[in-house]
Amino acid sequence: MDIVIKEINQFFLTLKFNKVVINDKENFEYKGEYYMLTRDGNNYYLECALTLDEAKKNWHEDMEAYNAESPQEELIEYIKNDIMRFVVNTY
Repeated sequence: MDIVIKEINQFFLTLKFNKVVINDKENFEYKGEYYMLTRDGNNYYLECALTLDEAKKNWHEDMEAYNAESPQEELIEYIKNDIMRFVVNTY
């Protein structure tokens, strides 16, 4: 598994998000919304589905894109900060 995705998935668990495997993909449920980090080419995407039904239909929306060519540790910290800012601290 990709190291950045592995680190962020562990971070979701540290924040007490519930791990849910949907369509063979790890999603992390938080307050009824489903999050995951994916990679496509030279970018990572923090994605969100607003309901379980949307997650099952793979209707995740990109919340933020990240350049995969950034230094790995810096990238991981940046994504963690965005999760805290856009997901955890928005309620």
